[in-house]
Amino acid sequence: MKTVKICGLQDKAMIDVALDSGAKHLGFVHFEKSPRHVELTALDFLTDYVGMKAMTWVVLAKPELSLLLEIARNASSVQGMQIHGELPIEVVHEVRKIRPDMKFMRAYSVAEENDFPSQEDMNQYDYVLFDAKPKPDDKLPGGNGTSFNWQIMQGFQVDKPWFLAGGLDAGNVDEAILQSGTQMVDVSSGVESAPGVKDADRIREFIAAALN
Repeated sequence: MKTVKICGLQDKAMIDVALDSGAKHLGFVHFEKSPRHVELTALDFLTDYVGMKAMTWVVLAKPELSLLLEIARNASSVQGMQIHGELPIEVVHEVRKIRPDMKFMRAYSVAEENDFPSQEDMNQYDYVLFDAKPKPDDKLPGGNGTSFNWQIMQGFQVDKPWFLAGGLDAGNVDEAILQSGTQMVDVSSGVESAPGVKDADRIREFIAAALN
């Protein structure tokens, strides 16, 4: 069954659009360099607004353990942590001492088959995500609007639920699903009219194309 995650949301109006259109996962970025950044107070407010209508994720880049623990304690409606960068399993265990139910998604940046992680590494997490490897001049670890050769995913076995991300939009998501073999897609910049500005029509069009 195909699943859509809309990432980088910042307000209730776009949350409603995403939910009404069929998104089952919603992402909220806490990373100050990102145009999609939300403060922790807003994170708690927005994920509480979503409630149990969708899986809610906080998206973090190379976070310190102290930040993860703060989120675990104070943002009770966050259901999962999506981590870009190293995520030692010891960190997962520390967070789960506070929130045993917290899910973890490890994001991997790929450009070629040599970038694939080991099965042992992936098996430590609840979900994994494959995004395009940032270019040297990119300021963000994800959400840069670039894609990679989706076909390389066809020969790679993933035993965890996994999302495909990177450069997806309503015009190419069906081909991305076909070429990669994924059933789960994640989009951020591909449903925006400007960096960090979500567009309701683009959200609707993307979800309709992905779920078609």
